[in-house]
Amino acid sequence: MREEGFVKSVSGSRCEVAVRRKTACGDNCATCKGGCEAREQVCIAENSHGAAVGDKVIIEIDSAKVLKSAFLVYILPILVFFAGFGILSQVGVSEGASAVFSVPFVAAVFLLLRRYDKKHGGEYDSKVVEII
Repeated sequence: MREEGFVKSVSGSRCEVAVRRKTACGDNCATCKGGCEAREQVCIAENSHGAAVGDKVIIEIDSAKVLKSAFLVYILPILVFFAGFGILSQVGVSEGASAVFSVPFVAAVFLLLRRYDKKHGGEYDSKVVEII
């Protein structure tokens, strides 16, 4: 996955790159009139090309890592919720109670993901591949 951004700061072999987040309408807000605003996201990138503050750069991150992150954050909690709901329903808990008691399972997943991120968070770092 490649994105364009501007270098905000440089520290040793790493730099902070401000990347404009994509909008749901494909960055054509004038035609969709949805009122969304594209925000800036700051990424830490490996500065192997020697980019300086203010440079426009292209950063890259492995698409498989992005998809893995998306699965862990969006899909896994839903799967855990339905698994908890199904297990509780099978042991005779009512549907309403199964739904309520499945929420702590989802909360546990988010706590485990937070711990995983603190331990392996640098694994998703991007790198500067080109200075424009």
